[in-house]
Amino acid sequence: MKKLLLATLFSFAVSLGFAQTNDIQAKKDTLQLKNERSIIRARFDQIFKENENGSFTPIYTTNVNGTIMTPGVSFSPGVSFGGLDLSTLKGHDLAIDTVKGVVIIKGHY
Repeated sequence: MKKLLLATLFSFAVSLGFAQTNDIQAKKDTLQLKNERSIIRARFDQIFKENENGSFTPIYTTNVNGTIMTPGVSFSPGVSFGGLDLSTLKGHDLAIDTVKGVVIIKGHY
């Protein structure tokens, strides 16, 4: 009976691994936003582009500590969003989630 129970639990755990999906799938240097939710890892430059003057612009509508930025808005190094200076994360990976096409930054690596 124990073997049957363990075998059932193991096969269920394996099937869960195949059922996982990501919100954002990296395809070359772009991201494809989907409406499902899960936290994934993305490069800083997949979410923000660096402008010629050293400022940054979000590529997608982005939520950082409750502040929502839309594409076209720019911020300079030293600007803090809820205590977080995003420019210090350049070159790092971000932990992100998406809800209805909005990128939510949850943390960094």
